[in-house]
Amino acid sequence: MCDYQGYEFGAHYPDSVCIDGYLWDADSGGSDENGETYLDSGGVLPCPECNSKSYVRYMAEDWNESGFCSYEHPFTTKMIKNHVPTNQKHLRRQARRHWFKGRREAIKEAKMEG
Repeated sequence: MCDYQGYEFGAHYPDSVCIDGYLWDADSGGSDENGETYLDSGGVLPCPECNSKSYVRYMAEDWNESGFCSYEHPFTTKMIKNHVPTNQKHLRRQARRHWFKGRREAIKEAKMEG
C-alpha cells in the first residue's frame, strides 16, 4: 500500500486510495457491527504509483482510443499529460506511445478510405 490519493471516482476532491496496489473509492463502504470501516467499491483500477505496469496495461485501450479520436478532434500533447495523474515520466511516455499508435491507426484508416 502506498500513499497515493487521486480523483479516479469522479469527485472534485481526492476520493481514491491505494490498497494493495489497487485503487478503492474512499466514499464507498461504511462500518460494520464491530465498528470497523470497510470499502466496497473499487479494487479494479491498478494504482499508477506502486502498480504502474498494470496501470499502463489497464489504460492502454483508452489511450489508443483517445489517439484515434484525435484525428477528427485534434488534441495537444498537454492533453496527454492529463491522462496520466502522476509525475512519473515513464508513464507519460508510455501513454504518449499508445496515444500516437491510435492516431497512426486513424490516419492509416483515413488514407485507405480516400
